[in-house]
Amino acid sequence: MDWPLPIWGYYLEIAGRQMGIPVFLGFLVAFVLFIFKNKQQKSLLLGWVIFSLLIFTLINNKGDRYTLPVLPAMALIMAVVMVQIKRQQWRKFFYLITGVSAIITAIYSGFFSTPMPVPFLGAGYFFGPLNPPSKAIWPVDRILNDIILTIPPTNKKVLTVRTLTNHGSFHRGAFRDTAEFRELPIIMKSVKRNVGEMTDFFITKTGDFGKHAFKDINPKLTRLLENPALTKTFIPFKTYPLPDGSQGLVLKKAIQPANDLTGVKNLDQVGSLILTALESYPIYGIKNAVNPEISVIPTASPEDIFLGRYKQIKITADSAVSNKIILTDFELIFDDVQINIYDLILNNKFILFELGKLTPKGTLSFDALEKLAYKAMREKGTVKIEGSDNGLMLHATYNLPQGQTIEGSAKIKLLFTPGERIKPVVEFIKLGPLDIPSIFFRRITDANIVLTPTPGWPLETNIHTLRILPRELQINPTDD
Repeated sequence: MDWPLPIWGYYLEIAGRQMGIPVFLGFLVAFVLFIFKNKQQKSLLLGWVIFSLLIFTLINNKGDRYTLPVLPAMALIMAVVMVQIKRQQWRKFFYLITGVSAIITAIYSGFFSTPMPVPFLGAGYFFGPLNPPSKAIWPVDRILNDIILTIPPTNKKVLTVRTLTNHGSFHRGAFRDTAEFRELPIIMKSVKRNVGEMTDFFITKTGDFGKHAFKDINPKLTRLLENPALTKTFIPFKTYPLPDGSQGLVLKKAIQPANDLTGVKNLDQVGSLILTALESYPIYGIKNAVNPEISVIPTASPEDIFLGRYKQIKITADSAVSNKIILTDFELIFDDVQINIYDLILNNKFILFELGKLTPKGTLSFDALEKLAYKAMREKGTVKIEGSDNGLMLHATYNLPQGQTIEGSAKIKLLFTPGERIKPVVEFIKLGPLDIPSIFFRRITDANIVLTPTPGWPLETNIHTLRILPRELQINPTDD
């Protein structure tokens, strides 16, 4: 959708549409008066509005819902300004105008189904968008019930279901909230680049997908419905008539044996294809490997080869680059693994269907990290990393265009429970002489890295040793 205002005014226009023009104009007037007249708690409310809008404007991902944290502050600013009007007659007048405008906006946007004409302005969304009550019943519960019935009562498996739809009443959030409310053994996820990975069911629909169609949904949906690598592994499960006249479609994972696929039994060729495909893999991508070797070990069942299921895939290299980071003495082991063998041979894509355990190994040199940081700062700053027994110390400098140099430092403690979790705890962050309060970073930096299987990531990450030396970090070192 094209907006009349440039990108910096995106959220102002969104707020105007959500509030309706009369209430929004009242806010703009109140905002100007609030800046020049109000003396109490000015910084709190102004920061609430300005800082939030500024942050969301700078973020590339735009959405109407991001104005929700700001709307209460806008209402408070209007209330504060009106309360401070000294003349009682004028104060009552603005109470009346604001109250009537808000009531009309609420009734219009909540109950009208067609735009209301406004004198001299014609029919439009003068009082905000239309969201009338809907009697349409979307089969969200029914679809989830049908999916759950595919699990045998004795099976404790948690299903991963992905959506390829962004309709307002038929989207991932609706299915996710329903599954969580009903405590169903279902994890709802969106579809990333690796279509089909770690997926039991797909939910999609026919019809218009709006502004996300060509960029996000249509290419993936076309691939799901037409590419042989996916039509051989996901089949139509059920269809559902939807209130908007379209059809809901659910696809179920049902892997057909690749008996006639050329090269499927040649494990050396399969291994070579995996090494090539991993160069473009988004998570465990491996590039620029020096002296790489790969072994693909079959299971005891000969039929598993045609399903892309193996006992183990093991990759070793003197060094390799993963996520732009150089790792020496590199090793990566996939145990009890199943891949989309069709995607590997036909499309040169590495797509995981199942994975029991992942064992990484390697040495991360702090020199390599410091060089990456230097490039990331466009050669205008430096980072120095020092390791200790249980943590890291970071020192950074950055040269401003004005000729000034900013210095900062941080200390991170790594709480490691072998085979269970890694918990980084930031003890402090300093910027020049300032000690940054933890409230500004603790939610981001204090997240647990869980190594045991979870419903959303059903595999074990086997890290039994994490050794921090002054100039490197060792993961599962050989001499352990």
